[in-house]
Amino acid sequence: MKDRISITFLGGAEEIGASCQVIDIGETRVVVDCGQRLNAPKGEALPDLSYLEKGPPVSAVLVTHAHTDHIGALPAIDPYLPKGCPILATEATLELSRVMLHDTRRIMEKYRQDAGEMPLFAPGLVSTAIDRMKSVAWGRAMRLGDAGVKATWFPSGHLLGAAMIEIAGPTTSVLVSGDVSVGDQYAVPGAFAPSIRPDVLVLESTYGDRMHAHRPTQYDRIIERVRQCYETGGSILFPTFALGRAQEILLLLGHAMRRGKLSPNLPVYADGLVRPISEVYDQFPDELAPEARRLWESGLNPVFPRDLPVRPVVSNGQRQRIAQEGRCVVVASSGMLHGGASQFYATQWIGSPRNLILITGYQDEESPGQALLDLAETVEDRRYFPLGGVWTEVGCAVEACPLSAHADGGELTALASKFKSKLVLLVHGDGSAREGLARQLMRAGISDVGIPVNGETVDFEPGWSRRPVTRTSPLQEWPPWDPTQSRALNLAEIHYWLCGLSPPVPWITLEELVEIWKQPQTVTAADRRVVREAIYGSDQSYFIPDRRRPFILRVTARDRIVPEGVVTPTTPVERARASLRGMFPEETGLVRTGFYPEERVAELTFRFPRAAERHLAQRLQEWSRQSGWAIRLVEGTSDDDLLRALHERLAPEHEAETRIDHEHSLIEVRFDADPAISEATRERFHRQTGYELFVNVEPEGARSTSNSSTIG
Repeated sequence: MKDRISITFLGGAEEIGASCQVIDIGETRVVVDCGQRLNAPKGEALPDLSYLEKGPPVSAVLVTHAHTDHIGALPAIDPYLPKGCPILATEATLELSRVMLHDTRRIMEKYRQDAGEMPLFAPGLVSTAIDRMKSVAWGRAMRLGDAGVKATWFPSGHLLGAAMIEIAGPTTSVLVSGDVSVGDQYAVPGAFAPSIRPDVLVLESTYGDRMHAHRPTQYDRIIERVRQCYETGGSILFPTFALGRAQEILLLLGHAMRRGKLSPNLPVYADGLVRPISEVYDQFPDELAPEARRLWESGLNPVFPRDLPVRPVVSNGQRQRIAQEGRCVVVASSGMLHGGASQFYATQWIGSPRNLILITGYQDEESPGQALLDLAETVEDRRYFPLGGVWTEVGCAVEACPLSAHADGGELTALASKFKSKLVLLVHGDGSAREGLARQLMRAGISDVGIPVNGETVDFEPGWSRRPVTRTSPLQEWPPWDPTQSRALNLAEIHYWLCGLSPPVPWITLEELVEIWKQPQTVTAADRRVVREAIYGSDQSYFIPDRRRPFILRVTARDRIVPEGVVTPTTPVERARASLRGMFPEETGLVRTGFYPEERVAELTFRFPRAAERHLAQRLQEWSRQSGWAIRLVEGTSDDDLLRALHERLAPEHEAETRIDHEHSLIEVRFDADPAISEATRERFHRQTGYELFVNVEPEGARSTSNSSTIG
């Protein structure tokens, strides 16, 4: 079949490492990611790239994000790529990849000189791979080859620049999740899930068999342990991955210092590869989480702000002095204590009972970090541990406080349910993680779930020819005005044109808006400043910046725009308030009203605003038309209200653990025994609250530990 999909897993299927997939749609072949297995035996570090010796030429290599297990083998794939074949990634991923790949070359050279080890690939191929890299814009479809296949990048929330990638042909499509985080972090906001419906979803499953602990509680625990250790004269070491986790920890510490939870005089140092990577974060303020972005807008480097004693380590002499003086916090790579700066500090501080090593990231079963955690749980009077080839007595506290940048099983299930794909393939996880996630997916009604292995090819043939539900960029359309003539920016005109397109355009990026205005002329920095000022510096209502990612602009529906200069008479406030009480009695959930005459806006607070927006829409529009007041619904639903509504639907003998996902309007409930909740009950709950109800049944002994709420 012309648009048959074949996906071959060259690595990263039943493991975390060496992620690499070959996707064939019709006659077009692309490779998604090409990573290393970290700390693997000789000859086992790379994906099986020999597969590329046969079959059609590769049209492009698509990169989800810049972690080594996804990009570390990009230099090794070069001999298998035709001349001119690009490596495509978001701009932030491209910049981070430069840092990561140059560091890979440095480490290979060091091992070759110190131990005579053969490199994984010729060092010169690092520069060749970087030269092939080209940046892509968020949400913009990139043509791959000549057969109508396109790729589009959407934010996955894992780290700066990380993406889900949709590869779409004329009648079929695949979405590769990459590594995905649903919840917000201090460094970057969570995933932006587009309204698309790919035929095949390739979904990561790192923590598919567990539910994460409550993240704010984990943050509080970390800050409290740092405070205790510092106030008793100790030193704190965070061994972290240089990319992603280190920036999260540094921003968390800065946040706590500004709010008085930690001393503003606490010295914090970032060592190893953390410094050059953090400098890249400073280059992409629009992609940072809101608090970090506000720091940048106030003139501060979010990671190394000049108003706090958070500093990079820039020399070996400074490193030695910090280790000797102590009474500080050090955030250093590597995250698993295999070597690098973190191992150096550990050897210096591990013997003192005043000190603390806090491990917040994933630890391979064979890593020194995991071995140290295992040792910390023993009850021996004296414990010894080898670091850097030297056995050292362990006197310090060693604790784990996970801060995952991967979605858990419930979040991954909600994500897969949103996309409604015909086939879901689980990768990037061990056996128990993938099997546990597969069970959750099937309980949620997703029946076709595959668990591929490395070297396997999975074929998918659509049962009928159809156009896939993909995102269409408005740049593919030609605006109705003469684009060859210079013209002033007119947001109203652009908005009117966008609302008339078919299918409707629910959102655009800031860069797309600039290009719509200027095409076919070359966009300049001055043009971008004009548009930014018009969007962010005025009270326009045509394009509403996303709260978490302001470069994504929601296109306001035409019927919610009041044309400039048009004055609609409004009902006096007291009469308007009385009519609201009549039209929205107590059972509708309206709990508070506020009126803003200068804006001509009535602000309504419903107990369940998402349900109100869905089920009371016509009534709200009618009241607005009659009264002349525009309506603004207050966002946000309290956990207590949701739990109370859920409790009303459950039999009193049932106890349940719950996890509330406000981002995706989902409440997941875990029971020890089947509560026999009917579809009708779920539908009534959804109609009442606007939240989907997912039910999981797990015997008590099989449950993972969590900080979820318990009701009963």
